[in-house]
Amino acid sequence: MTGVASDPAAWAASRRASEELDAQTAEMAGKLEAEGIGPWRADRRGAKVMLVGAVTGEQREMVPYRELRFLPSVAKRERAPMLRTLTYFQRHHRLGPYLRFAVVTTGARVPFGGDLRGTIAALHRRISRWASEANTRFNIAVVFRCTEFTVDAALTFHPHANVLYAPRALLPAAQWAEFLSWSGEFLGAHWEDNGVLNKPEEALKYAFKPADTARLTAPQLAWLFHQLPRLKLAQPMGEFASLAKQLECKGERIRAVRNRSGGAGLCRVAVRQRDRAARAKTAIPTKDGENVILAHTAPAAMACPFAEPGLLVRNYTAQPVTEAGRRGLAMILERQAQARRHWDANGAPSPEKAMENHSSEAVQRLR
Repeated sequence: MTGVASDPAAWAASRRASEELDAQTAEMAGKLEAEGIGPWRADRRGAKVMLVGAVTGEQREMVPYRELRFLPSVAKRERAPMLRTLTYFQRHHRLGPYLRFAVVTTGARVPFGGDLRGTIAALHRRISRWASEANTRFNIAVVFRCTEFTVDAALTFHPHANVLYAPRALLPAAQWAEFLSWSGEFLGAHWEDNGVLNKPEEALKYAFKPADTARLTAPQLAWLFHQLPRLKLAQPMGEFASLAKQLECKGERIRAVRNRSGGAGLCRVAVRQRDRAARAKTAIPTKDGENVILAHTAPAAMACPFAEPGLLVRNYTAQPVTEAGRRGLAMILERQAQARRHWDANGAPSPEKAMENHSSEAVQRLR
């Protein structure tokens, strides 16, 4: 909700983490480009896309990376919707309160230049077979798998997977013990049940820590990049996959809806499909024009701890020289005025007051 405050300390910590992740992503992108792997979107070259705060008037340049989940900033963006959906599943599905968290590893580490891809694919096949038999033999639902790996100083890789599962009915103690023992034998010695899932973040993680790969040279990073395409490292399964499919079919997403106390609840929200015919008739149809509004974002604490909507704008300018650019600017100002009314109605301080002591090198004030 526009104008709702979040904890300043938590916001500052989150902003610092985001800036560090952006810097790591930029470094990785540079190494990939040096090896002939283009990390940038070709259709965005020469055009700037800015995320403009609808109340504070702050802007942040959106780097035009390709949709490569290998890049940490892209992975973070792609991870967020799945994390919301998994959290919703935990809170609202009948299996949610009983979800358990386990880790399955592959045993021996994979050296640099080894068959990392084949090792991960074999792990995925083994988990899929285990999930099928767990369902048949014990009436246990396996609902999620997320694969990650660590990288040590010797450049060896340790793939392992986090899995979430839950019994569909109460199992007697002897049968539960049998399931745990059978799982260890089926999956191998490197299997560990960690008990009831506390937070979905425990299971849904990035494939690797950017800090772990910072030591890799450009050729080494390129090798790792070529090991991972088309591997589904975060995979909904069973009932969770059914929920994800249902949301897709109904055109819905899980969104956080804030309340006046600053908290947020997760709700199923219908996503408006863009009317392409109507879009084609707008006054700013071309990608090369000024002040092209690409999208609106939900309220979030972007430039300060108070939530505000954002506008994604291509080729923003406060002094347009084209008629389409002037119309685009008028639309931006209109939506900023609307957001400010909501901001004021919810009791937020002036944008200038809200911004005090919350400057960031990654955010620049619009002048």
